[in-house]
Amino acid sequence: MQILSSKSELFATALSASYPFVFWPYLPARAKADAEAPNQRKARRRKRQKDRGNRQNAKENLVEEYLAGRLYHANIIIIQYLNKIFQLWNFQIWGVVKAAAVSEEDYPKIPWYRKLENSRVDFFGGHQAHPYGQAFLWRQS
Repeated sequence: MQILSSKSELFATALSASYPFVFWPYLPARAKADAEAPNQRKARRRKRQKDRGNRQNAKENLVEEYLAGRLYHANIIIIQYLNKIFQLWNFQIWGVVKAAAVSEEDYPKIPWYRKLENSRVDFFGGHQAHPYGQAFLWRQS
């Protein structure tokens, strides 16, 4: 480290040392802009298109919405309509899905009203009477 002999040298050294800090908001942003210059416009356009939800990104947005759980309620409604159709054969899809998803070791964890529902309805045979009526089954399915 050099020994500063006069006040002018001290002032000049302090000024040169403070020079980067005067421009510290500008320099990193400028370096980043120079580094990203080739792809910057493409990236901005891609972001605008994705925000707009245009036709090119429609499928990706659909997948993202599905993964975010936005279409869960719509899927339940579709399954309910399919249940209404297949009730002509007395066959409930949602019940079959639940019966396939629930194994024997999971059965004690099911609450009592689900056990009641599963015990009063057989999905492949004839319709059994339910104490709360068919509307209760329709709400539960």
